[in-house]
Amino acid sequence: MYLALVLFSLLKETDVWSVSERFQLSRGFVQTLLGSASAFCSCVLHFAEELEEFWPFRALLAELTRRLSYCVKAELIPLMEVAGVLEVRHLLHLLSSSSFSFSPPASFSYCVLV
Repeated sequence: MYLALVLFSLLKETDVWSVSERFQLSRGFVQTLLGSASAFCSCVLHFAEELEEFWPFRALLAELTRRLSYCVKAELIPLMEVAGVLEVRHLLHLLSSSSFSFSPPASFSYCVLV
């Protein structure tokens, strides 16, 4: 029941960081739970696609799998499916986390690409 509440909070378009603070869980645990739920939902979706009796669940499970996979607001899901966007998002979260610090070498110079 407790893990279902965590997943429900994530589906309500709350980010992983605030959910982990709210339920006093590590972000890694919440992300692992999210990944496991997404993988299981994908397996059930493939099962439903194979059996004709489960046709009503196909659209529901397809949308749920996408929402669990990306964990963003519903209107951002099409953007997340563009190649490279998810990788950049993970990199930005890594750079903005307090446990990771990056300082360029002294010889590094910034340039603007136009």
